[in-house]
Amino acid sequence: MILKLLAFGILLGFSHVEACGWNFTANKGILKSPNYPGHYDNNAHCVWTITTEPGTRVRLAFDSFEVEQNESCAYDSIVIRDGNDPTAYLLGKLCGSAIPSPVTSSGNVMYLEFTSDNVTEHLGFEARWTAGQNY
Repeated sequence: MILKLLAFGILLGFSHVEACGWNFTANKGILKSPNYPGHYDNNAHCVWTITTEPGTRVRLAFDSFEVEQNESCAYDSIVIRDGNDPTAYLLGKLCGSAIPSPVTSSGNVMYLEFTSDNVTEHLGFEARWTAGQNY
């Protein structure tokens, strides 16, 4: 479900999506791993791009997090980048069961990529993003 409202030339919006990959253009929303709160599938590959209003930064905060643990996050992970593509600056590669600290971009675009291997499934994650200037 995507809801957008254009008011006084400013994009306001809220998105809530569980699909595996999406390009969001909204100042706040909820992002979930596939099947959340059920287990995500093996061999998942999802890419999301979050774009907020120009002049803002994207802040992503996890409400829950359970992704297969590995010291280097080599099996299942979510990669977060500061920009709009897989070559942008790496903000984090996350796995495990501890809820990560919030992640903030330097501009108004954040790229996320979730991958899982073919062995173990976990509950995945739920995260909220917001747009702001003073993060």
